[in-house]
Amino acid sequence: MEFNSQTSRLDKAITDLEKHLKIVVSRGLNEHIEQAKNELQAYFNAQQKQFNVVLAPQGSAFQQSVWQALQTISYGKTTSYLEQAQSLGKASAVRAIANANGANKISIIIPCHRVIW
Repeated sequence: MEFNSQTSRLDKAITDLEKHLKIVVSRGLNEHIEQAKNELQAYFNAQQKQFNVVLAPQGSAFQQSVWQALQTISYGKTTSYLEQAQSLGKASAVRAIANANGANKISIIIPCHRVIW
């Protein structure tokens, strides 16, 4: 049953991406998927601290700026939502920053786990 739920969520994510980008998504492996897979494996084996795979996250301009800021947090470091908001020049937007972090669909590679309350 869980497999069907995950498959349905994946199908919805692919459909949403196709509509947003006006493209047809091909399933299966390609060089980018292989690179992401290899980099994630190296990351979890403590052999890599930074990702080089090319990303194309989909979100608003505000979300994009928040996600870019996430990628500047060094491996092994943490920051707070307030510090992240201040670094973006939006000190009063802590909740919006937190929501944008939560909308990040490429966690680990875009390290939202490094931001704490």
